[in-house]
Amino acid sequence: MQETSPVEISIRQARTSDRDRIIQLHSQSIQQLCTADYNPAQIQALLEDKKVYGTKSWGDVVLVAEYGEEIVGFSALMQGTVSAMYVHPKWTRQGIGRRLLQTIEREAIFRRWQWLFVKASITAVPFYQACGYQILHPTQMMVARREWVPCVDMQKQLVATISQQQLPSRQAETCWQIVQSCLVGLIVLVAIAKMMQWFLPR
Repeated sequence: MQETSPVEISIRQARTSDRDRIIQLHSQSIQQLCTADYNPAQIQALLEDKKVYGTKSWGDVVLVAEYGEEIVGFSALMQGTVSAMYVHPKWTRQGIGRRLLQTIEREAIFRRWQWLFVKASITAVPFYQACGYQILHPTQMMVARREWVPCVDMQKQLVATISQQQLPSRQAETCWQIVQSCLVGLIVLVAIAKMMQWFLPR
């Protein structure tokens, strides 16, 4: 597949109607990208895990990346942790994962979090390292309530790596609203001052 311009990929909040497509993408990503790092029993447990819990288990912020009407990736944030990050196999190495992660990081900064953590799959460790995350230590997690799956705890300090210009647009909107309020107040004061000039004795 030819590289797609980043402009053609849009990122938005996930909707309830996206659930089945997100789960399908999650399954395709694991089946095609993770088999070199996990055995069949672990792969099966990873596939069953999200079917049991559904998208609500991924986080309080769930984002999807779209190309036209097609969901090509998704990510999630939960309590200071990147709880999901998946890209469709045919859309890997297109910068989609990095854009999803940057959006998650901006949301974390908006919430005034200085650090972001992730329990990365072995497959995803190089991706997170390329995005500035540091390895803390190898670990395991229980999936589908029966299978221990190896993974890696990683972290990234956000304040030192993302500039103020990258803060979410809603924070910029809030600043603009404050400026507008100040301007309105100044105009009112000027109007009052002019009115007082009419009533004061000369």
